[in-house]
Amino acid sequence: MKKIIFLVPAFFILFSCYHEARDNTPVPHPLFSSGQMVDILTDVQLAEAVIARNRIERKYLKKGYNDSVYRVIFEHYNITAEQLKDNINYYNSDPREMETIYDKVLSNLGRLKSELEMETKKEEIKKNKVPGK
Repeated sequence: MKKIIFLVPAFFILFSCYHEARDNTPVPHPLFSSGQMVDILTDVQLAEAVIARNRIERKYLKKGYNDSVYRVIFEHYNITAEQLKDNINYYNSDPREMETIYDKVLSNLGRLKSELEMETKKEEIKKNKVPGK
């Protein structure tokens, strides 16, 4: 989970450095709503964390593994990599809007982390509970 905290700011910094005026940026087709972007980018960040963790643990180093992780996201949202890229470029043309989107992504990741920690604690309690007491 610590890796997610590192990856999110890195991803945000990477895309926030690019800025083109909204007037000069073509509107992608389809244009994802900001809510859709939040959901998609939340899943992208989770995928990045999985890839980074597997790379560190030297798991799944087969060629094409990273592509298959993203393919799941693209299929889930019924989008293409090109559509996502175009939408990211479009939203990057308005840094304040992209910052708002990423604030919500960070909020989602924080909520997911809290839920995971709660589930982990519940499992530990169940595991350590002595029968009959």
